[in-house]
Amino acid sequence: MRMCCTACVCLGMLNHVGEVVGGMGEELTEIQSDDVFVGDVFGGAVAADGNFLVVGVTGDDDNGSASGSAYVFDISDPARPTQVSKLMSSDGETGDVFGESIAISGGVVVIGAMRDDENGWDSGSAYVFDISDPAHPVQLCKLIANDGTSNDQFGIWVALSGSTVVVGALADSDHGHLAGGAYVFDISDPANPVQVCKLMASDGEAYDFFGGTVAVSGRTVLVGAHGDDDKGSSSGSVYLYDISDPVNPEEIGKLYASDGITGDSFGGSVAVSGDTVVVGAGGDDVHGENSGSAYVFDISDPARPVELSKLYASDGSVWDIFGVSVAIDGARVVVGAWWDDGGSEIDAGSAYAFDISEPLHPVEIGKLYASDGGDYDYLGESVAVSGHTAMAGAFGDDDNGDGSGSVFIFDILGCDGDANRDGMIDVNDISYVLFRLGGIGGGDANGDGAVDVNDISHVLARLGEGC
Repeated sequence: MRMCCTACVCLGMLNHVGEVVGGMGEELTEIQSDDVFVGDVFGGAVAADGNFLVVGVTGDDDNGSASGSAYVFDISDPARPTQVSKLMSSDGETGDVFGESIAISGGVVVIGAMRDDENGWDSGSAYVFDISDPAHPVQLCKLIANDGTSNDQFGIWVALSGSTVVVGALADSDHGHLAGGAYVFDISDPANPVQVCKLMASDGEAYDFFGGTVAVSGRTVLVGAHGDDDKGSSSGSVYLYDISDPVNPEEIGKLYASDGITGDSFGGSVAVSGDTVVVGAGGDDVHGENSGSAYVFDISDPARPVELSKLYASDGSVWDIFGVSVAIDGARVVVGAWWDDGGSEIDAGSAYAFDISEPLHPVEIGKLYASDGGDYDYLGESVAVSGHTAMAGAFGDDDNGDGSGSVFIFDILGCDGDANRDGMIDVNDISYVLFRLGGIGGGDANGDGAVDVNDISHVLARLGEGC
């Protein structure tokens, strides 16, 4: 097994975010639901794809106390999102916490219910829905582990790519107590899903929590193990698997931070977009104890992953736990810091948006926080991003009662017209657009997802304006 452990592989290990532009992202709106009440924790999980946002509500009581649910919103106009449906499991019961984890791709949604008792107490499950007609969603199937047992917590994290679903079970004990596992399913025939393999770390041990986070891109699966001890107790790691032959998956690499140490909890969150991976390390002490960080990797050759850069908050401080959640879409990264005090509010929470168009030199676009943030809102415990729209869950928000929760939507385009993100709109932006013409991400001055002649026109219209 090859590991990212030397300077020749971790080429970017000394790079970090050093430039900040744009100030705070623009808060577009706050969303809840009419039937969210005390203790529902709306926003404990969020996932977005294209024009749709799905929000987990693990405390919903429709099928019994904390049975859970999820809401589907149309965010084609992100400033005016519309609730189109509510998802619940057909066999939901008290304590299932359906909505603990969510993945969405195209018209398919996967939702974890890690305390479902199908294979024993808290064995866990996951459900697959078709939302191609979002107003009339259809539950396609229920996923459970073939070898599931009590307290596996299958469903604590889910991931989806095409017809491949990956489900984490961080409390699986095949390699020792809480060593963890992850499962891969083929849902190409969603009425008859097939568990194709179970993933376990080749060097797994008790309390690794392998499967606490999962991600998938094409035929590459990533599994976080934030309790792994390779660089000290709970320093953490992420494992890479090739599932080209899904019946015989191959462990091909392992990610960990080039500067990782005891207690970093690297792998506590993970997200992937194409060949770019972002990994959270909420226990990193870069700005003081548990201030937190996140790392960007290139896995275009997954057997030889490259650490490109390290992200942390420009204003980070102790116990922010920056990195508790991460999300990526193209060149946009959002990182949650759910214990950030946001001024005078205790643990109000925040999130940070980054432009990684130049991954060796990432740019902090802005800090995202609620205009009405209060103590213990925990904004940023969950985050999602689609294009230049970011979502951050605040499950502790009290607008509809204590712990009712909410989700905030932000525009993270950055400084409108500043194509090269240097804080100014000038002729250099036109040159940068021409350099990046035909690409995506860097150079996209108007935020439409493409770098083209329209961006030149946009820069010219704003030439000389400030950021």
